[in-house]
Amino acid sequence: MEDVIRNSFQRGISYAAWFDDMEQMVAEKRTSGENQSESLIHYTSLNYHRAKRVYQSFQLNELQLESLGTINCRWNFLVIAEHWCGDVAQNLPAIAAFIETNQLGTLKIVPRDEHKELMNLFLTNGAAAIPKLIVLDEYYSVKAVWGARPKEAQKILLDWKQNPGERTHEDFVKELHSWYAHNKSQELIHELIEMLKSIEKS
Repeated sequence: MEDVIRNSFQRGISYAAWFDDMEQMVAEKRTSGENQSESLIHYTSLNYHRAKRVYQSFQLNELQLESLGTINCRWNFLVIAEHWCGDVAQNLPAIAAFIETNQLGTLKIVPRDEHKELMNLFLTNGAAAIPKLIVLDEYYSVKAVWGARPKEAQKILLDWKQNPGERTHEDFVKELHSWYAHNKSQELIHELIEMLKSIEKS
């Protein structure tokens, strides 16, 4: 397991490189991963603008900064992602900004479809859901795992699956991204801070 994680981390790229790749894909009308369907290419273009907005608007409030002040350790952060994924576009830019702004460690990103062995180690209820954030120590041992979305966003997904009513998948997607737009990464930040504080206590 640790060899798979170590190799994936070493092959990973920075957030800046990930975003540059996304920008080039949009220009060339393609996407990441094995499926090059028109819909996923369209989502990649949409996600490019989402990711840019989330990253540029990221900021912490005073309470969050105070909580982070108690965290002294530095970690390796590995994220499994793909450019066509809406949850990646809403969460990965904030994760990157969170780590960079507070100098919490090194972030590397790998594409899901090229790292299936890694993805299979971190399934969500049996599904290859992304983004998946893996927090590692210097020896590439797993200290914590987060993903694929904040708990409140996950509730929206589960509610739609269990009680869809007349809501279509398009209705669900609109509701989910409306939640992201209004929440402005606050739930994500809260969960990340609590996760890191829990690691330090362990």
